[in-house]
Order: sequence, then C-alpha cells, then structure tokens
Amino acid sequence: VAARIRQCFNLSALARGARELIVPVRLFMNPDGTVRDAKVLPGSSSSQSPFYRTAVEAALRAALDPRCQPLPLPPQKYDSWKVFVFDFDPKNLGL
Repeated sequence: VAARIRQCFNLSALARGARELIVPVRLFMNPDGTVRDAKVLPGSSSSQSPFYRTAVEAALRAALDPRCQPLPLPPQKYDSWKVFVFDFDPKNLGL
C-alpha cells in the first residue's frame, strides 16, 4: 500500500519542516480496493505546526488520487481492511 501511495504523495512543494510531520488518515474503502473517503484523524501533536495544513492537503490528495488506485489489498479479506488508518509519514514513504 505504501509503495502505491508514495506515487501520489507529492511533498515537493512543501517546506522542509512539513517533511517531519505524520498525518494519520482513516481510509474508507470500496471492495474493489478504491478509496471511497478519507478523513484526517484529529488530535495530532503536530497540528499546531504552520506546515501541518499543507501536509494534510497533500495526504488527502494522495489518498483520493485515482491514478494510485486501486490499492493492492486482498479482496477476500475486505472485512479486515474496509476501514483502516494509514500514516502519511514522509520518512516511511521514502520521501
């Protein structure tokens, strides 16, 4: 999943400080592996950062980008991944 999302998570326009932010996003999935909806989880310790809003926007764009869907998830296990949290962490995404 991270390899697929990495293709759409664009941080090139973000300031250096935004690369240290982790944005947790709850993904609501369709059975075909496409993202139906994405919501940022509240309460991040970085939410007061001036770069956080930009990082949130980049994470939501990546989650919903049709070019990076469907996500490679096993259809037979849909019940276990129909809703899950993905951390948009530039370091773990190799950015």
